Amino acid sequence: MSFKPLISIIIPARNEENYIGKCLESIFSQDFDKGYFEVIVVNNGSSDCTSNIASQFPVVLTRESRVGCIYALVKGLSLSRGEIIVFTDADCYYPKNWIRKIKTTFKSSPKVMAVGGPSYFHDGGVILDGLSFLLQIFSRRMRGANFAIRKNFLMEIGGLNTDINFGWDTDLFTRIQKYGCYKIDRSNSIYTSARRYKRMFLKIIILQLVNNLFLKAFSRGVIFHFPKLA
Repeated sequence: MSFKPLISIIIPARNEENYIGKCLESIFSQDFDKGYFEVIVVNNGSSDCTSNIASQFPVVLTRESRVGCIYALVKGLSLSRGEIIVFTDADCYYPKNWIRKIKTTFKSSPKVMAVGGPSYFHDGGVILDGLSFLLQIFSRRMRGANFAIRKNFLMEIGGLNTDINFGWDTDLFTRIQKYGCYKIDRSNSIYTSARRYKRMFLKIIILQLVNNLFLKAFSRGVIFHFPKLA
């Protein structure tokens, strides 16, 4: 690709063969000119068919052997050419106007440096879907699955912190808040998998609360890796 895309979408993926195909289909079905965005898929040490599936799409496919979402994001960021960086997950699906609405929000004001939106479960069932909906109503922060930021600003505030993996989005959003230059567009939601919450709901909630408290208080977490499904 010889063009300079306006938006770079970075997707870390570790053993996501059951999700990555639908995720990429959703992105490449956007009502947004494909000449103005690029998709970077970072295979983070997968042992399944994640890379084979991703290679069937017009993506920049790369590999990061160090296991950890933050390492994959940093690798994707190093290859990105967009003015706006969008972080998301391999188990997400998106409405057709997702990218266009991100661009419109940034375009609305040069003072907007970061844009976020809600993420709801697409496979949670009645209870988890309901909890997810309620949490998003009261949430006042940006989450990693639907997180967009101007690249120059990201670099100015120190980039991504490779010392923080579980809760990297909390760390980044905490730094962004100091500048008051972000916007949360509640009309631009995406849909993510509830698989971890289905298997270990209370464990994940407790780990997130404890880790986020440490991130807020000491700018470091007590947990590095995300809870494993196995």
